[in-house]
Amino acid sequence: MAELAVTFFLGKLSDLLTYETGMIFGIEKEINSLHSHLQWIRSFLKDADGKSKVNERVKIWVSQVRDVSYDAEDIIDAFIIRRQQERQQSHHFLFFIGFLTRMSRPITQLKSLRRFSSQIREIKETIEEISANKSKYCIDDFQGGEASSSSMKSCPWRETLTNFVEEADVVGIENDVKLLVNRLIWGEKRRAVVSIVGMGGLGKTTLAKKVYNNGEVRRYFSCHTWISISQEYNVRDLLQRVIQDVMVLPRDEMKMIERMDVQDLRYKLAEYLKTRRYLIVVDDIWSMEGWDAFLPAFPDIINGSRVMLTTRIKDVALYADAQSVPYHLKFLSETKCWELFCKKVFPGNARVIFPPELERLGKAIVAKCGGLPLAIIVLGSMLSRREKVPSEWEKIYKSISWQLREGENHISGILDLSYNNLPYYLKSCFLYCGSYPEDSEFSTRKLIKLWIAEGFIQCRGAEMMEEVAEDYLGELIQRSMIQVAKKSFNGRVKTCRIHDLLRDFAISEAKDSKFYEICAHDKSLPSMAVRRLVVHHDIIMPSLSCRHLRTFLRITKYGDPQKPCLNIIVNNSTFLRVLDLEGSSLSQLPNQVSKLVHLRYLGLRKTGLTSLPCSIGNLFNLHTLDIRETRCKSLPKNLLKNQVMIRHLLMGRFSFGVPEVVLEDPVDLPKHVELGNLRNLETVTGVAAGTWIKNSLEMLTNLRQLGIATVSSVQHIEGLANSLSKLDCLHSLWLEGKAIPTLNLAGHHNLYKIYLIGCLERLPNLREFSPNLTKLLLKASGLKQDPFPVLMKLSKLKILKLLRGAYSGKEMHCSEGGFLELEELDQLILNAIIGSLSPTLIPFIARATTSRQAWTILANTYAQPSHGWIKQVKGHLKNPTKGSQSVTDFLQPVKAHTDELALLGVLMDDDDLIEKILNGLDSDYKDLVHVVHACNTPFTFDEFYEKLLTFEAHLQENKPDQYCLPASANPTHCTTTGSRSSSTTTPSSPFGSTNTGWRPSSTNNQRPSLGSNQSRGDRPPPRPYLGYCQICGIQGHTAKRCPSFCLVPNDSSSSSHPLTTRSTTPWQPRAHFVATSASTTPSWLLDSGVSHHNQLPCPQPQTVSTWIPPLIHPPSSTTQPRSLSIPSNDWSFSMPSSDVSTPPAPPAP
Repeated sequence: MAELAVTFFLGKLSDLLTYETGMIFGIEKEINSLHSHLQWIRSFLKDADGKSKVNERVKIWVSQVRDVSYDAEDIIDAFIIRRQQERQQSHHFLFFIGFLTRMSRPITQLKSLRRFSSQIREIKETIEEISANKSKYCIDDFQGGEASSSSMKSCPWRETLTNFVEEADVVGIENDVKLLVNRLIWGEKRRAVVSIVGMGGLGKTTLAKKVYNNGEVRRYFSCHTWISISQEYNVRDLLQRVIQDVMVLPRDEMKMIERMDVQDLRYKLAEYLKTRRYLIVVDDIWSMEGWDAFLPAFPDIINGSRVMLTTRIKDVALYADAQSVPYHLKFLSETKCWELFCKKVFPGNARVIFPPELERLGKAIVAKCGGLPLAIIVLGSMLSRREKVPSEWEKIYKSISWQLREGENHISGILDLSYNNLPYYLKSCFLYCGSYPEDSEFSTRKLIKLWIAEGFIQCRGAEMMEEVAEDYLGELIQRSMIQVAKKSFNGRVKTCRIHDLLRDFAISEAKDSKFYEICAHDKSLPSMAVRRLVVHHDIIMPSLSCRHLRTFLRITKYGDPQKPCLNIIVNNSTFLRVLDLEGSSLSQLPNQVSKLVHLRYLGLRKTGLTSLPCSIGNLFNLHTLDIRETRCKSLPKNLLKNQVMIRHLLMGRFSFGVPEVVLEDPVDLPKHVELGNLRNLETVTGVAAGTWIKNSLEMLTNLRQLGIATVSSVQHIEGLANSLSKLDCLHSLWLEGKAIPTLNLAGHHNLYKIYLIGCLERLPNLREFSPNLTKLLLKASGLKQDPFPVLMKLSKLKILKLLRGAYSGKEMHCSEGGFLELEELDQLILNAIIGSLSPTLIPFIARATTSRQAWTILANTYAQPSHGWIKQVKGHLKNPTKGSQSVTDFLQPVKAHTDELALLGVLMDDDDLIEKILNGLDSDYKDLVHVVHACNTPFTFDEFYEKLLTFEAHLQENKPDQYCLPASANPTHCTTTGSRSSSTTTPSSPFGSTNTGWRPSSTNNQRPSLGSNQSRGDRPPPRPYLGYCQICGIQGHTAKRCPSFCLVPNDSSSSSHPLTTRSTTPWQPRAHFVATSASTTPSWLLDSGVSHHNQLPCPQPQTVSTWIPPLIHPPSSTTQPRSLSIPSNDWSFSMPSSDVSTPPAPPAP
């Protein structure tokens, strides 16, 4: 950071020499000499900054350079403040005294100039002394001689961490390995570059090794080797090592290789690789120059050769091969993190059961690692050697940041490499991101404004500073130093986050270099020399007094900073450049704020401020004024007179929530205000319409974002039409009012976002819209004609929001070929959502005015990943069984539950899912199960599903023909022969009642035959039939004697049968027969009558000759199969025991 401090100071000196020559008249020579000394020192600091961590002498020297730069910056800032105060006093006194003040002003200025000159000489002497110390204490020798030794000393941590990763049971990269293997083996024939991109410690090298050692890869490529580059490398040594690895050469030829230069070595290696399909892994490459150094040795002979890179910088990957999309390695999921942690804490015991307290601490430790495998491995290995008690783990949890940064096997070296590789102008931007609270997302728009106010952004030709800052942000993202959290519809990054370990590293680095300090709670006190203070608690310490303070950031959601504390900050920290009090409960800003002449950013959003003091007009260096969501109704009269540097004026209250989208509380500009001198103004939002539109708006040629409320078509149409036509840089336009004029915006090629809230005279025609319009919002427009015929032809339109009152018609017609780029049509989507819901769910989203709100309500109500819900869904996947289902019917609920888990944030690997499915298959699929288990390459679910369908078709083709449904019949009458002996099966009554006085009538053809040794007179009296009729359900007769059966007369029983007096519906004979083929061995199922009787089946086979019960299928699960024979006059058949169910025997008389 010393290089950055010197650079800032040199910038101030340059500005002083360029723009303030009148202020330093007579001492230009001393300032130029100081400027030259610091330029020489800065040239050395680029190397010294990185080496200061491994050499104490360099560290002391660098800190001295940094401190003297800070002191020199304070001197210049104090001098500028004094001269500004003299100007203000001179102007004030001139109004009253006039001539006397003009006579005394040179004397005051001369004293101030002499004092400044003396201070500059002191700074120059100090710098000369520091320069002499560099030679005096042999720091020059360190730069040349000790650099290599120090770099060698810094290597052990790399070797140790590499061993940790290699010894660990790698988890969570199975799918990554599979995808990368496919990219290496399949695809185009040209020599493609497959790049793995991710932050340090994410496992890029580990993943590359798993792919490199994969069996398929080793077989496919006949030649393969590995090159590790890192930041310090020697091209000649690495080429010699590769040649020795891939080529088998005799000793004499190897000696020749050792004498070759780089160009000959490249040629030698390229000639060898031309005849082979090769794979070369280039690990840990940092620069495009490093790729250029080895590229000539990798020939492209169109045979499928590959080069695999691992890098932290996406631009390097794209530079190596712009046609190949880099593979971004993701952080481990929570489940995989815990699995890796358990394997490291308890080696060899994968299914360990944690005590509840240790599990709570372990999961808290894993959460702090943020999905970074290297951090989990280091902490897990450390805990494996500690006692497994909560007190020990609690110590580790409280010191995680220190353990990972400075403890045994620390990983700070991994993060140091990324940080030290940053250009100096990106180091300050990265450290600034560490000031935000842990696990928070920060707005990139605000971050860019803060960077500019701090002076981190350098001018670059004719580019605007915001454009340069966006490039800085993109470079940090490409280098994996910060992560994208949200993007807007046009691809712009809306919010970012920083990994917890990188944040801890940034905070530590910032504190060591006195860049900033963070007060995370009300008991922490900053040092007196702090230059930037970030407060994360609610109450500012009353004793706060930091005269060197440049920045005060308050980053909390709620709070109530005390007014006396704010007065102390304003009075004592006169060098402030950034003052952000967002969220503070302030009703008034102190008048002393006018003393902050260096202030560039004043953030008062959500402060409850009612008005701004008039003294704020003295802040002539102000770049950003943010008073959004306050109670300010107007601006002071003199605010915009002196603020020629102002770039962003943010006002009003924009509401995008339920129930309306509206700009509330617009701020009035002073009457007769002139904005023509504000040529740097880029953003004006939340301002009320007025005469300034006609008088000054057209002069704001750099304006990019404009939001105006209370627009009237009568009063402002002419001013808006004339002014907007000259604002060529305009990107976003918000107009709100009772009547919105129809404007011609065809000439605004940069305008991509328009909000029109209010009644439109008419919808602009196609030629009046901006040609590059991508987002359009209409509300309360009162359109009576269908807007789709015009809107559908906007070729770049991606988002269309037609909110309440935008269209008063009932139908919209969109023809084919319209809305070519449309991604979001909000109102129609909302209607579709409402139409797809059941009536019980519609009340939940009744107040939603946009589809996003509706989805959010539904998601919060039904899609929250609660533990109970996740557990319930997992229960459905515990033991899936196929049974008699088809493969499709079997897998459909399994896949549905898996997708439901994915929506809840719990991903199931294909291997685990396939294993559950295999366990649920029956024995017919055992051959397929064996094949899947024996396969070395894991299947994806889609591949496995295809295999299952194929195997199912194979089983169906080879299955013997059989009835799909067994035959069934209900015979109603059967006559037996008199020559055969049989007994009638009579089931017992389930109702417990008997009719002993009733006897069935008999005829000759219905009596049972007598035996040879039994006469009619000796025969016992017949027993009453105790069964129940299967037609009418009444006890005492069979179906053939039922009075309801008209085809069989029953005169003898009519007088005594209970049914003679009962009116019944005549029963019609029924018979059912089903057959699917002409097989000679049909499967018959006999109704056992178990559903009509109490007792279980008897253990004896039964013979039926009097009546045949109805035949149905399938047999009851409560019966036992028995054999059965049925004799008759005309036919007989038998059933196997497996197909028969019989009723029990009647009880003995």
